[in-house]
Order: sequence, then structure tokens, then C-alpha cells
Amino acid sequence: MSEGALLEGAGTARLRRAVLVVLAALLAAGLGRMLGACTAEQDVTAESPTAVQEEQAAPDAAPAYGDEAAASTASSEDNQNLTLADLPEGVLISVDELEVMRASDNPPFIVDIRGQNWWMDGHIPEARNIPAGKQFDIRMDEIPRDSEVVVIVPRNEERVAEVWQTLVDAGYDSELLKALEGGMDAWSAAGGDIQEEEHLGC
Repeated sequence: MSEGALLEGAGTARLRRAVLVVLAALLAAGLGRMLGACTAEQDVTAESPTAVQEEQAAPDAAPAYGDEAAASTASSEDNQNLTLADLPEGVLISVDELEVMRASDNPPFIVDIRGQNWWMDGHIPEARNIPAGKQFDIRMDEIPRDSEVVVIVPRNEERVAEVWQTLVDAGYDSELLKALEGGMDAWSAAGGDIQEEEHLGC
């Protein structure tokens, strides 16, 4: 074989190697992004009904809503040590009372503050899932201020006082903020309607 042919063959081999290196790099970057997205999603929905304690997910950084978002987050953090004993009388309602409210002409806005996996495994129909913690601070505006009543639904009774006070601090009418006594545990035990959602894997 001539020297020119050898050089041409070597150049072709180098070109192939370079193309393969570029393709491998692109593939690795794509997989990295996909795995990163899955990891982020799993971080947000990491909790499950088998978890010992319910941990609420928090995004890496809150959207730039300015001082209002910072104040909201600070308020929620300040309220984390509140308990049911700190709530005014009349905030807690029973399963039967919630059933009556749901059947009325002006049903309440129901906000489920459990983590997403808990919510997907079973929640009150028409409830909106806004997990307690930083995610709640960011998405609080999804809760209407003109609703007749807002009912907070936790897993049991954890974090109810924190969320109730956070809403009050944000200007919601304390007289219209209620919480389901016993949370979803009580609702399920009483045979209340439950809707499940399909879990979407990565």
C-alpha cells in the first residue's frame, strides 16, 4: 500500500475516532440532564407513605418574587414550631363538618399540604396539593382569597398550625381558614371519598 493511502487511512481513522468522541460526549451530556431531571423530581417526591416522617420538598432556589417571597419564607420558618395548641378555637373541623361543606352550594377550597407521593396515593377529590414548607411559600397564591372557606388537610395533624399561621401572616382571613382534625388519617378511617393519581416514573 502506498504512503498516501496509509496516510489517508490514518486520517479517516482519526476522523472516526473524533466523531465517536463527540457523539459519546453528547450522549453523556444528554443522559446527565435526564438523570438530573429524574433526581430533581425524585427529590421533590421523595417521601412515601412508608416514610417515618414526612419531609417536604424544597426547590433549589425560589423564583425571584422579590421581598414578598423572602418575607413569606421567613414567616413559614418562624411558624415551624407552632402546634395545634397555638390555634384559635374553632379552626379544627371534623370529617362530618367537611362533608357538609363539600355538599353545600359554596364548597370550600381544600388544600392538601402533604407531599406529592402521599397525595397521589389518595386524596380528597377536588383537593389541591401544595406541600407544606418552601414549596407552600412559593405556591401560596394558588389558594384563592375570595373562597368562602379554605380547609387545610395534612397527613395527620402535623404542620397544620404552621400553614394556618403562614396564611394568616400573608393576609388570609383567619375566620375562613379551617383544618381537618386528624387529617387524611381521619378522613380515610371514616370512609371518606378518596381519589388516586397515577404515579409517573422517570
